[in-house]
Amino acid sequence: MEQKQIRVLIQPEGNCYIAQCLEYDIAAQAPNIPKLITRFVRTLSGHVILAKQHGDQPFSKLSTPPSYFAEGK
Repeated sequence: MEQKQIRVLIQPEGNCYIAQCLEYDIAAQAPNIPKLITRFVRTLSGHVILAKQHGDQPFSKLSTPPSYFAEGK
């Protein structure tokens, strides 16, 4: 199985936290960091499972994140 390395930016937003992948537009939010990590991993895993069920290469149909994430702002 092919392995991919991704980077994830975690930042507070209001009264929750946001995890945004820096290579693909996939994200999750939660009220605390432990829940955020769980939700992000589930979101990412769900994407991979569904892509494979539909005969697609995982991540191939995801767009890039908004440019302000890629620029590190």
